[in-house]
Amino acid sequence: MVVEAAKKFYTMQLQMDLVSMETIEVAEENGTREHVTFCIIAKQIKDPMTIEGPPTFIAQTKKHSERQILKEDVEAVKAKLEQIRTKLGEGALPLMRKKSVISRWRMAAKITLLHRGFVPNYPETLAINPRMFIEIFPYHLIVDKDLKIEQSGIKIQTLMPSIRSRQALLTDYFLIRYPNCVDLTYTNIERFICCPFVLEFRKENMKREWVDRPSLQLKGQMFLLRDSGFFVYIASPIAHCWSDLEHRKLKLSDIPVWDVTRDFLVADLEYRKYIENNVRASLTGSEIPTRRASAWSRRGSLGEDSALRDRIFRLQRELDNERRRSDALYRAFLPKDAIDLVYRDMVSNGEFYQQATALFCDVVQFLPMVARCAPSDVISLLNTLQTTFDNITKIHNLIKVESVGDAYLAVAGVGVSEKREQHAERVANTALGMRITARDLTSPLDGESIQLRFGIHTGSLVTGVLGQKVPRFVAMGETCVLASKLESHGEPGKIHISPTTYQILVNKGFSFEKRGKIELRGYGMLETYFLLKNDILSEDDLLGRSHNNPEVMYINEGRVAGLAYARNNRVYPIAESTSSVSSRPLSGESGSGSLQTK
Repeated sequence: MVVEAAKKFYTMQLQMDLVSMETIEVAEENGTREHVTFCIIAKQIKDPMTIEGPPTFIAQTKKHSERQILKEDVEAVKAKLEQIRTKLGEGALPLMRKKSVISRWRMAAKITLLHRGFVPNYPETLAINPRMFIEIFPYHLIVDKDLKIEQSGIKIQTLMPSIRSRQALLTDYFLIRYPNCVDLTYTNIERFICCPFVLEFRKENMKREWVDRPSLQLKGQMFLLRDSGFFVYIASPIAHCWSDLEHRKLKLSDIPVWDVTRDFLVADLEYRKYIENNVRASLTGSEIPTRRASAWSRRGSLGEDSALRDRIFRLQRELDNERRRSDALYRAFLPKDAIDLVYRDMVSNGEFYQQATALFCDVVQFLPMVARCAPSDVISLLNTLQTTFDNITKIHNLIKVESVGDAYLAVAGVGVSEKREQHAERVANTALGMRITARDLTSPLDGESIQLRFGIHTGSLVTGVLGQKVPRFVAMGETCVLASKLESHGEPGKIHISPTTYQILVNKGFSFEKRGKIELRGYGMLETYFLLKNDILSEDDLLGRSHNNPEVMYINEGRVAGLAYARNNRVYPIAESTSSVSSRPLSGESGSGSLQTK
């Protein structure tokens, strides 16, 4: 294909010889690639240049009609031939393929003609200083053989302040998205040096305001600095349209001035305004300015058919509506990181979290309710519960995992772009809010208020996304199992928590009741507790109904500084925690009972 394309489009004859074929490992998992190296020699099929014999002199100026060779060209040809001899061997020299002396001189003249008397001038020192360089190339990186970042652009430093450390590694701050299925290593950069590289910022190392924004990717080229062995990456942000900038809260000035993306975005904006004016003119019956209409007609616009423009406008609006519905549906049951993977048709490899909190909840006497009550009453009750629970989990930034029948499972402290700190406090406030909502719902079985059972445990979790057609977020591990056991061994209307969760919540403004030692199958005797109430927050605060202070729902989560919280002209003291959540061991101990989480 390469040979035929060169012959057809470029009138060049290629000679391709296979140098090597090997299988290389570019990734730890399923990262095998076949690497083939060719030696390509090209020559023009139709070359009008004819030279009769070797020249007999070298001159600086043209004399009569004879073809002269500059001295600088001869030196450049010698350097080029020496480079070919060093890299490919003696047999690869073009002159060695010719038999006669005349043929060799013709080949030398052709090589000389390629330079056309041009000898580049390389300055000994650069006129640009380092400060100006990182401002002109705001999205560049320079890494050494250990992938240690030696230099970075001003925009990258602004987005990731910690990258300025001398010990910063490229793999700690970026993920490689292209080439696909390739690990980000120095060897792989050498192998794919001719390919464009797409790197994605790791959100955990970016500024806090980027947590709720879509991921930012850079696209650029890797260049090898032969003197030092460093790689320099010259890149710019990927933005296909204005919405890409708006979602990431970027401006046009954030794109380098030399990047052609600016021109594309400006042309896209002008084109959209033209289409909008056409649609508005077709609806109102007014005329479009002649200059603008003629300009876009020269650019290949949609023409003057108003019916076609209206149809395109309607289809675009329907497409935007469907995209918003799809986004809302994905956000309902998938974390933000998983949504990005689904949109890119990528499969999640799964994540392990050392410490997270799981909440398990179900309805007391649900099976008799299903057996004796009308199906419409049961479904109506579950629909109300699920809707209310979803709203409360959204208020306290929990991730809903699944709901099967009356069972409801939610977790906190997982996900890269999700809020992960104070996960136990947020789960406790969520459970209290769920219990409050249950008082307003009556059971179709006996007409009394329904009662819920809760189980909460803090430990390690494994999360991921299963399925492609209908992706589903799952959470697995001993934490979910123990939360389910605590719920089943709890009491109606009570929030049953493990000793690990109790050690985190104690002295955080919560009231507890000691349950005592109970036996859980597989865990032995365990001393557990009942979570009674939040001494700081009101019921409206737990349900997200407070509008006077938007930070009030996070009072137990470290959002509000100080040691007192005022409500209704009264001051309630807040006890400080004497220990940190991150430094607390994963085993919960109380008395002789202990809990080990893996």
